Amino acid sequence: MKKEILEAIQFKIEQEKQQIFAELALLCKKKMQNERLIAHEEAVLFSREKEIGTGHIMRAGALQLHGFSKKKFDQLKKEAERLNHYIRQNESVLLQLEETEREALKLYQKEAIIYMRQEEKKAEQDRLEIQLILNQ
Repeated sequence: MKKEILEAIQFKIEQEKQQIFAELALLCKKKMQNERLIAHEEAVLFSREKEIGTGHIMRAGALQLHGFSKKKFDQLKKEAERLNHYIRQNESVLLQLEETEREALKLYQKEAIIYMRQEEKKAEQDRLEIQLILNQ
């Protein structure tokens, strides 16, 4: 493998990594927003339960105003699971890209070592031929 090919592979892998990092940043931002919404929904639920549990007289509208929605809460939980799944997928793709880059580098190094050995053998052969010519 030539150095230019290795550099092209590394460049392509770096581009893909940057794209995945950008996607991961977006997913993490969405995950944080989702977690804030879940925390808000839980706070609303617990505050309503606390007020009801203390025996305070509450108006019916107070329970409904910005109230807890089980459907919305479940939807937020599912979205959190999906986001975590996508994040794990992107992290595994990053690991695969890093492994591919390591393999390409190993292959390049192996071929470079083989090439260097061949060049050394050729240089040694040339030296022996020159010595034979000079000794005659």
